[in-house]
Amino acid sequence: MSPTTKHKALLLGEHETMVGIVTEPASVDPSRPIFLVLNAGIIHRIGAHRNAVNIARELVRAGFVVIRVDLSGIGDSPRRRDALDFNASAVADVVELMDHLGRLYETNRFVALGLCSGADNAFQSAVRDERLVGAVLLDGYAYPTRPFRLRDIATRIQAQGSVANVAKKVAGKVVDRAIGLGQARLPQVFGEPPPPEAEGEKPPPAVPDYVREFPPRDDVARQLQQLVDRDFRMLWLYTGGVGRYFNYEGQFRDSFPDVDFRDALDVVHVPESNHTATPLASQRRIRGAIADWARRRF
Repeated sequence: MSPTTKHKALLLGEHETMVGIVTEPASVDPSRPIFLVLNAGIIHRIGAHRNAVNIARELVRAGFVVIRVDLSGIGDSPRRRDALDFNASAVADVVELMDHLGRLYETNRFVALGLCSGADNAFQSAVRDERLVGAVLLDGYAYPTRPFRLRDIATRIQAQGSVANVAKKVAGKVVDRAIGLGQARLPQVFGEPPPPEAEGEKPPPAVPDYVREFPPRDDVARQLQQLVDRDFRMLWLYTGGVGRYFNYEGQFRDSFPDVDFRDALDVVHVPESNHTATPLASQRRIRGAIADWARRRF
């Protein structure tokens, strides 16, 4: 980094509880949007393998102000005082961040950047707030297409060695499932009562899991068109780590034939990278693609 680059630790948000690191280039261009780098899941603001730090530095070299922030309940930031769930809390935090940074920098233009759930939060924040003029969505939403399914089948066959092996494996799973269901229903068939619970004993409470679920495709298509119509710019970047739902560069556009993207959409596929971009070469390619996109678009 340049010796004239500035780093600041800030407490942000309505109650100044979100911890963020702002990095500024030597000369701040007020016409450029500020980049908000969001948490990926519960990983704190440095990102997996320090990727958030390195992406931020690349963007600063390109002339942008960047903030890496811990949203509420993650890293060094305490939980919110309300009862919002994970997704709603993230969107509310992003809105508060823009309120606070807008006053500090006298701007109303921001770009959100996130990986995985961070991409989901960036997208939903953009749908809600027009101060977001762009987003970088790493391994964000994707929906199956015919070419995706054909490639997926070919990949599975190649991994298993032959069509016969795949068929045998699928058949085995079907049989195992049928046997399991049959065993579970034996008490119902023969009228056996369920095992009694010990007096005063209650079953252990279910442990809630965070399950990442994509919204219905039609809902996302409508939201995408709304974003495009307001001149929103987006980079959807996918790694090879999400091959179970994305496996070729044209898949995103093919998934939304009813959306007129005009010049708003860029898609990059990095199949040699895993989901968290462990290889150094993958990290360089990803942050280079992000910085190039930012220079072109803003």
